[in-house]
Amino acid sequence: SRDAFTKAMIEDDELRSVLVMPRFFKGVCSAGGGSMQLSILQRLSADVELFSVPVGNKVPIHNRRFSPVVTSEEIVRWQEHVETKILECRLPNETTGKGMARGLFICISAFFYAAKTAKLPERILSHSHVVKELK
Repeated sequence: SRDAFTKAMIEDDELRSVLVMPRFFKGVCSAGGGSMQLSILQRLSADVELFSVPVGNKVPIHNRRFSPVVTSEEIVRWQEHVETKILECRLPNETTGKGMARGLFICISAFFYAAKTAKLPERILSHSHVVKELK
């Protein structure tokens, strides 16, 4: 079953390193106080594309985008700002024409803690499921 396969991939380091990582591994997502980063492995050339977006979790505080008591309007404006910055950095998506990067991504640092809070860590999940749960 899918659950048994997923469990085996998570629990068995040797199986994961032989079957999953070389075939499906696509990149790493990370985030911190000043920015979020994405690295994407290009299969045919073995090159790595690197992206950095200046939208870390401390940016709205340092840039005084948030008041001491954050309002829903400030959150909406911040979300719009993040979306704009992502487009400016030309991350792969339908808008940039590059298409979504597909494959297994490992999320570390702030992405890991967001996933942990949403009860998502250490599981193989679809992109749409992760986005839905993190919102």
